[in-house]
Amino acid sequence: MTLLRVPKFYPEFRCVGSACSDNCCIGWEINIDPKTLAFYKSVQGPLGERLSHCIRHSQFVLAPGDRCPFLNEHNLCDIYTELGKSHLSEICMEHPRFVEACGDLVERGISLCCEEGARLLFKDEAPLEFVTFDSMEPPEPLSEEESNYLEFVLNFRERAFAVLRAREVPFAPRVQHLLLMTAEECKIPLERPTISVAELRTKWLDLLSASESINSEWDAALLKMRKGTFQSPKVPDFEYEHWVVYLLFRYSLKAVYEGALVTKVQFAVFCFWVLRELDAALWEGHEWTLADRIASAKLLSKQLEYSENNLELLEEAFENDMDFGLGAMGMMV
Repeated sequence: MTLLRVPKFYPEFRCVGSACSDNCCIGWEINIDPKTLAFYKSVQGPLGERLSHCIRHSQFVLAPGDRCPFLNEHNLCDIYTELGKSHLSEICMEHPRFVEACGDLVERGISLCCEEGARLLFKDEAPLEFVTFDSMEPPEPLSEEESNYLEFVLNFRERAFAVLRAREVPFAPRVQHLLLMTAEECKIPLERPTISVAELRTKWLDLLSASESINSEWDAALLKMRKGTFQSPKVPDFEYEHWVVYLLFRYSLKAVYEGALVTKVQFAVFCFWVLRELDAALWEGHEWTLADRIASAKLLSKQLEYSENNLELLEEAFENDMDFGLGAMGMMV
């Protein structure tokens, strides 16, 4: 038996389907797992012919506009309609949910590339809470060293959450406190770069420019960030608090196998800085709304979280370049 931990809003999630302004079946590569692929090859009749024609190298061949070839004119799935939910591929079944398993702990959540997931996270200004249930999922075996590190990671994360939720303090100083705590706990020198904040900003934007672009919307937003001639909206601190807390929740357990908790903190803080820049770049001078928050968070999640190349690019910078270290991040927030 294991423990299942989820954000408190997780049970509320329902895909809103054709009512969504976005679509998970447009603009994404769609992989097919081996079991589902074998079943699709056995399907007969007109649908079987379509499946045979539209699958190459364990992926669907996208239609014009980067649409899944089984997404119909009503933005509904023909495979779901004709074969049922049980015959969707794993990625279609699970997305936008994510899961991380470590020892006797399983954590699940909703990706913020999904606007309904983002809406559930940001609609409530109360501190983000997580709930734990008993689960029948089998535990993931850990070595003694990994078990000890898991305990360290979970204890660290709870203290990090407490720092980030300390609302008597403005949010930026809370992030600086988190960076200081990370340096002390992970025994990392808090070295400050020799270049200025303006030079750091240029270098951080250069790193974003080196990443693979998810779409033209990101390209336009990055161009605006580079120009830097905009005013910042009045964004409630709780939105940035939720954002950083949620990223720490999503990525901390990965550190147990990778042995790199500090890079998970760096990723969360870097994403806070990028989100703040993105908010300013996309804002058009009106009163800030939940729709604005969802739009920025969704775009950034797509750009950074759903490209292995982009994640590796960032991690390499975090590990090897002082200008992306904890000291630099303290200057930038």
